[in-house]
Amino acid sequence: MSPEFHSSIKINLSHDLNSHIPFMREEINFGIKASIGDLLEWTSINPQMQIDPVVSMMTNRVFVGLPLSRDATWIGTTMNI
Repeated sequence: MSPEFHSSIKINLSHDLNSHIPFMREEINFGIKASIGDLLEWTSINPQMQIDPVVSMMTNRVFVGLPLSRDATWIGTTMNI
């Protein structure tokens, strides 16, 4: 990767990360509810399959925002890169 990319991540994204935390928290809550649902009793899940879309939504929310961050096609694309 280019030095510019590393500088951008290190300076621009890191500097502004605190302002993204509320959005990331919102996306995690939305993603878990969408992926796992409201479990009212003990249920077996595959954590990897449940968490990957949540991480994708959270990351996409920071980089591309709503509504694209929750678009199923976009999530699938970003998970398969």
